[in-house]
Amino acid sequence: MVLASTTLTLTMGTGTSTAAVAAPQSATMASAGVTLHDGHISMRHVFHHGSVTFTIRNAGTVPHGFAIAGRGVSARSAFLNPGGSTTLTVKLHRGRYSVWCPVDGHRFMGMWTWIGVR
Repeated sequence: MVLASTTLTLTMGTGTSTAAVAAPQSATMASAGVTLHDGHISMRHVFHHGSVTFTIRNAGTVPHGFAIAGRGVSARSAFLNPGGSTTLTVKLHRGRYSVWCPVDGHRFMGMWTWIGVR
């Protein structure tokens, strides 16, 4: 198994923190844009299995975040202030995953969706 070092950069307000995370290198590495709006999440809904780097941007007027769970995966980004962005890399297996904003109450206000992985 080959290990690659991935850097996760979180931008919140005026500060930036960086953490190195060791993640297995996959034969397929995909990227996907995610835009968090007040009340919904814009993103594509079908992916191929393997590692996916989500590039997450908060286009809303209040803090938002990104969470994904299913098929043994449970991951979330830090909360992002309006205009903030970050990335989150996860290894997806075939199946269905739930995606939502983990800020209290946002999921129930429509900030959730499903994605499928084939």
